[in-house]
Amino acid sequence: MLRLLQIGITSAVMHGIMVFEHRPKVFVLTGCLEDEHSYWVFKDISVTACFVMIAYGLLGAAVEISVFLVSGRGTPVQTRARRLLVPICKFSLVPMMIIRMLGFGFAIVALFYTRACCSCAKSKLGGLDERLRHTVVCPIDNTDWSVAAHFLVCMMGVDCLYPLLTLLLIMRGRIRRYYHRIRPPKKMTDEEIQQTWEKSCKRCCECSSLLTCYLCGGHKLTAQSYGDVAYALTDFLAGEEHLDIVPSDGKDDWTTIGDCPPCV
Repeated sequence: MLRLLQIGITSAVMHGIMVFEHRPKVFVLTGCLEDEHSYWVFKDISVTACFVMIAYGLLGAAVEISVFLVSGRGTPVQTRARRLLVPICKFSLVPMMIIRMLGFGFAIVALFYTRACCSCAKSKLGGLDERLRHTVVCPIDNTDWSVAAHFLVCMMGVDCLYPLLTLLLIMRGRIRRYYHRIRPPKKMTDEEIQQTWEKSCKRCCECSSLLTCYLCGGHKLTAQSYGDVAYALTDFLAGEEHLDIVPSDGKDDWTTIGDCPPCV
C-alpha cells in the first residue's frame, strides 16, 4: 500500500509538471536563469526522475511481495524452501536503499532549487512590465501540487530512514566483534552480568507494559522479579550471548517470575 501511495503521488507531481504552463522567459528576463535551455533541461530531468521513481515503486512492491511469499514457505526447521529469502532481503536492504537515498537527495535539491528560482523571479517581477507581475511562473504556486510534492519528499525521507536504521543495527554487531578482536573486552563477573541482564529486562518489561497499556500485566513487577530473570539468564547464558541449555532446563526458574508481560 505504501508503494502504491508513492506511485500515485509521484504520478500526480509528474502530471503537474507536464501540464503546467511553463514560462522560462520570465526567469531569463528577471536574471534568475542565464537562458531558457537550462530551464527546459531541469524540467526534463525532473520528469525523468518521476518516471524513475515510479519504476522504483513498482520494483519495491515486487521485492516486498516476494519477501512475503518466500517467507511463508517451509517450516521453522525446514529452511531450504526459504533459501531465496536472504538474497532478496539483502537486495532490498542495500541496493534499494542506495536508490532511495539518491532519489531523496535529488527530490530535496530539486524542491529547494525550484523554490529559490521562484522566489528570485517573484522578487524581481515588480520592475518589469505590468502584465508580467501577475504571471504564474512556478508550479509550487499551485497549492495542491506543492502539498503533494512536500508530502512525497517526507515519505521518501521516512522510506530511507528505516532501512538505514536496520543496516546500522546489523552492522553494529559486526563492528563490535571486530572492535573486540582489536581490544578484547574486560572479563565481567557474574554479579556484573546479572546487573546488566536486570537492567535490560527492566527496560524491556516496562516498555512492553506501557505499549500494551498494561493489558498483559506488569503492574506488580518488583526488583525481585527482574532479579529472578537476571539470575536465570546469567546462570544459563555463557558469555551473555551463547545459549548453554535446552528449554526444559530453565523451566523451574521461569515459573517463579510471576506477573510479567509477554516480553519475557
